[in-house]
Amino acid sequence: GEVTAIDTSSNEITVVPARSEDSSVTGIVVQYDGDTVFRHDDADASEGDVSVGDIIHVRGTAHLSDGTLSITDVETIAILSGGHVDHEDEPEDSSDDSSDEEDVSLPDLVVDQIDSGDGDTLEITLKNEGDVDVESNDFTVYVWLDGELTWTYSASTLSDQGFLQEGESTTITPQTLDGDTTVKACVDYGDDIEESDETNNCTTEEVNLG
Repeated sequence: GEVTAIDTSSNEITVVPARSEDSSVTGIVVQYDGDTVFRHDDADASEGDVSVGDIIHVRGTAHLSDGTLSITDVETIAILSGGHVDHEDEPEDSSDDSSDEEDVSLPDLVVDQIDSGDGDTLEITLKNEGDVDVESNDFTVYVWLDGELTWTYSASTLSDQGFLQEGESTTITPQTLDGDTTVKACVDYGDDIEESDETNNCTTEEVNLG
């Protein structure tokens, strides 16, 4: 089915989605007049004491255009904050739980450490902090020195692939350096791997080498 939030010009409801084109959308009612929260296939899908500021959760695929939120392939509808919901397909609190379960079943690649090894040798430790193995090594590691991109490595060319496994790490030694250097390293810089956290792929450290 399809759920459409009424356009702002109708003075009924506007929902601002946290994410679009995704399987789980959370929005906040910022304008509201009347009892209908969503119209589902031209029928009322969810009604009840909804106020401005209430948080609405819809599980489906969201499309936002000109102030109107349309949601296709709808699975569930729920009011998570304020009001109540009367929708036969919605078990209580199910949408939040399912999202959490999806997140923990993904890998999470990080640059765990940047340090000096044997004097002038730069050491960069890559780690998978996720709960499952990384299934592909088709991604890239980037290294910057003092703000300049200096080295790039295809993960598939690294001799030690251990960091692809759940909870494991691998230390690479790109080059020898001399002096104080600001080193920034990023693993999966192009977001080629789906991870539980896409914001922690890079680390920056000041190191003294030589």
